[in-house]
Amino acid sequence: MSLPSVLAFLYVARRGICGQKEIEQELRLSNAASRNVSFWTESKVYEKAGKGFLFRYEDPMDRWNKLLRLTPEGEAFYKVLTGRTPTRG
Repeated sequence: MSLPSVLAFLYVARRGICGQKEIEQELRLSNAASRNVSFWTESKVYEKAGKGFLFRYEDPMDRWNKLLRLTPEGEAFYKVLTGRTPTRG
């Protein structure tokens, strides 16, 4: 788990719902955001299963952008990390 990956997770938790492009811009991750986000989703990257803490889906306004929000498991993990309830989008 890398620092950019943790920052991406925390960014989504604090925003509620946000776009992958937004994470790239705000955290200055360039195209690495997809790798850092995939670590937290259910998708497999390089034959490794994700954590299932983020749900990724297509933005209805921009099919090239993916929107992200916490799953119930992600909300529980955020609460353990911070002692706070995450923002809901």
